[in-house]
Amino acid sequence: MKVQWDGLLLWIRWRKSITRHLRMFIVLNNPLLYTDPRGDTVRIYTETEDWGHTWISVGEGDDMVVYSFNPATTKKGKRDKGEIEMLADGSLFVMRGDEAKAYNYRKSKSKGGGHVAIITDITDEKMTGVITDFISNNAQLIRESEDGQSVTYRTDDLYNVATNNCTTFASDMLNMAGSNILKNTKTIIDRKHGEIYTVPFKERFILPSLFQNWLKKR
Repeated sequence: MKVQWDGLLLWIRWRKSITRHLRMFIVLNNPLLYTDPRGDTVRIYTETEDWGHTWISVGEGDDMVVYSFNPATTKKGKRDKGEIEMLADGSLFVMRGDEAKAYNYRKSKSKGGGHVAIITDITDEKMTGVITDFISNNAQLIRESEDGQSVTYRTDDLYNVATNNCTTFASDMLNMAGSNILKNTKTIIDRKHGEIYTVPFKERFILPSLFQNWLKKR
């Protein structure tokens, strides 16, 4: 009887552990490039080669959509490897279907190593709606491919490597969509009254490497 009871306790602990981690899965080396395990999840990609990059992917297969916020290409054309504009016009690239799949595959092969975080506390429809609203209120169409699989928008807000970049964009979209994956708390000490407060807030990451580390620990 004791053996059965111990086995039951182990099973309960295992179930609690699985439930606790269902909110988000971290997949190393990107084996989930084209799949959505629940059918309505959001994927946050990060890679850390050179300056690194963060982007959002929703859907799967032919319905996959990628959202990537970048500095607009300068008059010099394509930037040299490792070069980045500190302050530039902001461009939001929206890729669909084969373009989206090719982008995820290409970026996942970076020397810095790509990681993908599967966010399950919001749906891809919710994320798509938030980004669509952002585009409607803060961006203008610049160009679109003939097949409609690649669209570029110029955003009202400038790209700023220190305050408004690809990682802050992904953080903002997650928070606006209602995800709690960036939820955190900070302690405030009121020395005048001798009290300590715990204040909840949501992180807004700037560096892809720090964002990646945070997601890997959740």
